[in-house]
Amino acid sequence: MKNIIYILIILLTLNGCGITKRNKSDNTTIKEKIEKNKDSSNIVENNKAIKDKAIINVPKSSTDNKDFDKAVNEGVSNVLRSINFQKSSGDNNYKFYYDEKLRQLRAEFEIGATQSKETITNESNEKQYSVVREVEEYIKKIVIPWWIYAIAIFLLRKQIISLIGIFIPAVKGIESIKDLLTPPKKD
Repeated sequence: MKNIIYILIILLTLNGCGITKRNKSDNTTIKEKIEKNKDSSNIVENNKAIKDKAIINVPKSSTDNKDFDKAVNEGVSNVLRSINFQKSSGDNNYKFYYDEKLRQLRAEFEIGATQSKETITNESNEKQYSVVREVEEYIKKIVIPWWIYAIAIFLLRKQIISLIGIFIPAVKGIESIKDLLTPPKKD
């Protein structure tokens, strides 16, 4: 009976294909994602060029005294002849002068086209958080080689044969491999 218990214990320990070992790792990470959105729009206003003239008539002096009128008219003409200037800058220019034949002070203005530009910018930031949990489980299997089983069976052959002999009585008479291979003699 003692041998049967030993054999059962050995068979139970050698029953599995191997030994398994479990390793588990748990990893939690928090990821932050920031999205920056930038939106801009332009408002452009175009103004056309301006051309303008101003004419100021210079009247003649008309009194009953002709000598006085002539002296006044010539004095005014002499003073106004000295007015003659013009300026230019890019598309802008102006002139101011006296036209003696027409007896007019003339001003001419040219202002180039202008452009007004307004840019409206909208910026927004969006933050998104995500939690990622990674669980990794490793199963390590240790396999017992076949030759260890063969050695254990060889060392425990007598106990194994006696155990089998309980169920099959004819096996009790086998003591060696030669007994298995040669048929029994008939008397």
